[in-house]
Amino acid sequence: MPATRSASMSIILAIPAPYRKLSGGKAELTLTASDVRQAIASIQRDYPELAARLLTAKGSLNPYVSLYLNGNHLHGEAGLSHPLKDGDRLLMMPVVGGGH
Repeated sequence: MPATRSASMSIILAIPAPYRKLSGGKAELTLTASDVRQAIASIQRDYPELAARLLTAKGSLNPYVSLYLNGNHLHGEAGLSHPLKDGDRLLMMPVVGGGH
């Protein structure tokens, strides 16, 4: 039996103002991907500096950027392999910290 490939879905990546200079000024990108890792690979092809904010040098999610899928925070390897469905919305947000 031949291996089946999961269908790619059309999703939106929402980009907050601090990262828009890395996306050519775009507030949203439409991506075609079947999981979060594939979505980031798509970003790497067209916007490598933006993708570099999402991943560490080892390819894991950057701890200084939060990635949300339909309002749910994604974590670690499970977050990268999370499947996507048509119309899903990813949001990347810088992690803010500080204070005493």
